[in-house]
Amino acid sequence: MQKNYSIWMEGYAATGESSSAQFIGVAAGETFEDACKNFRYEDTGRPLPLDEHRDYPAIWACRLFDNEADARKSFG
Repeated sequence: MQKNYSIWMEGYAATGESSSAQFIGVAAGETFEDACKNFRYEDTGRPLPLDEHRDYPAIWACRLFDNEADARKSFG
């Protein structure tokens, strides 16, 4: 059974640049990982640029979470 998941990307600080946690959007999937793979940006229809070689959902080494609180634990 599919469920809607919120997708949040954790913040980062690297090489003089930084960002706090960001809300990516909402997608459906049987698991959070499925929802990340199923997500499409509304304006372009493109999928998330997921790091496929990791054992958890991530974009550019920033871990993805299904809630804001967990996403803000690293670098706000």
